[in-house]
Amino acid sequence: MGDTSKGTNAPIQHTGWTSLEKTIHDLDEAKMKDCKDDIDTLLIFTRGYTTTTGFINATATVAVSDPSLPFEASHDDIRVNVLWFSSLIFDLSAASFGMLVKQWLREYMAGDHTSPRLALGLFFVGLCFFTWSVNRHVAYTSIPLVGVWALLFLSATVAPALSPRCPYKTAFTRRGMKTLRRLLFRSAPGRGLSSLSSMLHWKTVKPLSSRPSNEKDLEESTSGNCDVTSVMFEEEDAIQDDGDDISLLTTLDEMLLDDDLLFTSITQALRQIQADPFDTIKFIFGAVGRRIHEDFPLETTSLPNLQRKLTKSVWHNSVDITAEVIKTHLNQPGRDSHWPDWMSHALTFLFSLCEHTLTEEAEHAILMCLSSRTDPVIRNGAIRIIASHAGDKVRYGHILRQLRGVLAQMPISDDRREILLSIAPQRLGYVPERLVDLVRESSSMDDLELSALLVLLIDCTRTQFGKNEWALGTREALCALMSSSIPIGSEKSFVALVSELMCIKASMWGVVRYVVSVEEKARSVGPTARRIIGLAFTNGSVIVRGQMLEHLTKLMLTYTEGKLDNTAKFNPLNPIRACLLSMHLVDEVQGQLFSDEDDIRSKWRSLWSSLGDAVKRYGTLSKNASEDNHQLAINCLLSIQAIDAANRTSKDESDCQDYWRWLDGFKVEDSLFPDELIIALRFFIPTKEYGSTSASLSHAQYRFLICRLFL
Repeated sequence: MGDTSKGTNAPIQHTGWTSLEKTIHDLDEAKMKDCKDDIDTLLIFTRGYTTTTGFINATATVAVSDPSLPFEASHDDIRVNVLWFSSLIFDLSAASFGMLVKQWLREYMAGDHTSPRLALGLFFVGLCFFTWSVNRHVAYTSIPLVGVWALLFLSATVAPALSPRCPYKTAFTRRGMKTLRRLLFRSAPGRGLSSLSSMLHWKTVKPLSSRPSNEKDLEESTSGNCDVTSVMFEEEDAIQDDGDDISLLTTLDEMLLDDDLLFTSITQALRQIQADPFDTIKFIFGAVGRRIHEDFPLETTSLPNLQRKLTKSVWHNSVDITAEVIKTHLNQPGRDSHWPDWMSHALTFLFSLCEHTLTEEAEHAILMCLSSRTDPVIRNGAIRIIASHAGDKVRYGHILRQLRGVLAQMPISDDRREILLSIAPQRLGYVPERLVDLVRESSSMDDLELSALLVLLIDCTRTQFGKNEWALGTREALCALMSSSIPIGSEKSFVALVSELMCIKASMWGVVRYVVSVEEKARSVGPTARRIIGLAFTNGSVIVRGQMLEHLTKLMLTYTEGKLDNTAKFNPLNPIRACLLSMHLVDEVQGQLFSDEDDIRSKWRSLWSSLGDAVKRYGTLSKNASEDNHQLAINCLLSIQAIDAANRTSKDESDCQDYWRWLDGFKVEDSLFPDELIIALRFFIPTKEYGSTSASLSHAQYRFLICRLFL
């Protein structure tokens, strides 16, 4: 690893590697201590066999009074000496290997201590000669045992000459073996060494000073036309080379499986080595797979299911690393405009099925991919990957929930609209044109799926609070909300949204347009809109209701003044439908209508007075005298009749026992509805339905006539 970051002379603070070195060193020391303790115990145990030497001396001594007489050992003596000499050889062999292992351990811990083993070898040679001269039968046992020891000992000693990764190294042979390795393999043909390296897991590289600077140079340097001098990859080279850093970190994680270490020291080390994004993403997949104890392939074609498999900290740290890789790539100056394969794997991982939410870092990375200011290749690629995983209701709902924080950071609602429409075709089976298409089958949608979608639509609408002109995305979002069936869990937040909008003068038209528009395509589908508006009005305090009534009144006055006639900017408004909406609001608070304070009652009167003027203006346009408006006007008059009857205020209760007697005695001042509204509504009812003489009827008589005709 270099000492400076790329493109700057500032030194890198190797916090990650320093911490890793200390952690691994502590673990190695503990492991080595256990091994050394075991070897020490073995060496102490071998001391108990020193008595073997005494027995051998006693039996090997030839005690013959007359040396001229031939001596022949008994078979029992031979057997005993064979066993005792074998015991001595095993004893010394165990001791020698024990010392050798301790030297290996010291070398592993970078110790500098040597211990010659020539004396033991000479002793074994002398022992072989001695047993051969004393008794051939004993020698036939001793010599093979010593030979096996010599073969193993020499193999362990010479093995480092064949591979720098051999663990059987000692300080005594370190320099010599390194020199021997270079002599052996410098003259070896490059092609042959490469084949041998692949079998023995050796790595050949060019000298550090001539290492290729990029992939193109690397390909040229390894082509068949180049004369590559193969050099054994030594430990000191590994310290300076970044090539094996990911492998090293992977090995450490496999050994330790320590979550804290993974997301502190190992993560810092990943940042320092500036690894290839593909290698980093592959490392993350491997780390997650090791923790869920399952195969977690990088080339997965569907959203990984990590439900209840990862802790919150592991999930958050994993997506943070992934997000950092994405952001680093997107912020890279002068990068190629193409969609890298690893980006598909990274986004797939970020949208994994998991009960934990995305972190802010992950949301920002996804936002950078989906933003309209991003490279179109990256944006289209990200949308394509996300949409490919949204084919069923579970994954579609999950993706919508994960996107909430991302879309909330988009200041332009039209961008949100485009993304929502782009990821829906796999789920719907067709390409939607408007946001309302997403909820067209809302009654058959899963509550979790529908709730996730409605939350995004609510967030999209909230961005337009207080704005006079609504973007297309906002208008379609609210229309979709007004058209959808609302799950119980989402109703409260939706009602709160509508209540807030209706309390803002500039937003009142944005809400009621889905109920009072002339054009059917501009109105919401189904009764949801009117019901939600009624709930928003009912749940509000007296002050909130007063504000809503004031804003609705001002909207009718604005219409009467002709300020909403620009059809390119506003959907045409039908005041008769607005009158029906006001009747619905009255129905919602029927029991409180006349018990409200005088201020609220006056606001009701102002509203219906403005409605009368608006309906009158609407009636002057001949094209509005349609059968549809005819029926709407009848419904309005019937509602007025019912409301007046339900809110009788006569103090003489005896006069109100009979409805018809009350109706005959009805007084105009007892009604909240002005004559102007009644007269304006009469315009839409043909004369034949109530007679030509109705124009001369009193207010009470006319209402009595309506009751007779339509009830």
